[in-house]
Amino acid sequence: QTLDLRRAALLHDLTHEKSFEEQKALFALYGYPFTKEDENSPAVLHQTTGALVAADKYGVSPECAAAIACHTTGKEEMTLLEKLLCLADFIEEKREYPACVGLRDYFYSIFPTTPEKARIHLNACMVIYFESTVKHLEEKGAYIHPQTLAAWNFLKNKTGKSCKEEETVLY
Repeated sequence: QTLDLRRAALLHDLTHEKSFEEQKALFALYGYPFTKEDENSPAVLHQTTGALVAADKYGVSPECAAAIACHTTGKEEMTLLEKLLCLADFIEEKREYPACVGLRDYFYSIFPTTPEKARIHLNACMVIYFESTVKHLEEKGAYIHPQTLAAWNFLKNKTGKSCKEEETVLY
């Protein structure tokens, strides 16, 4: 899984610089359906096309391609690999947006001592990521991809309470 994470990290923005028309052409080239959600979310098209190109041109595993395919929007029932790539992309050192800096500081502020505490901390960070993304998009009056809302709701329902509250109980 470590190798898949490294590959996904290197390739996740493979098609990021392509234009909207080039992205649509890649959907067509790979026979992948282009939906209304895709039309309304041009900034996230690169996650789908990047996964398609990474699988085709670099032969990445299905798990690696799946992580690339949701690294911006997330999805319900994300795997560990998918969560790690999504979070790492958002909190990378070069991003200086307040939400990125805040989540990066929070992520590194707690050093989980057990796998269970690490899982809870990662889920808490993911909820914060989705929450800040939705808030940012709402403030801009921008379209919110349904996968983002589904991922956020799934994690909120899975934890059953505020993730920071759950962490406080464990630490």
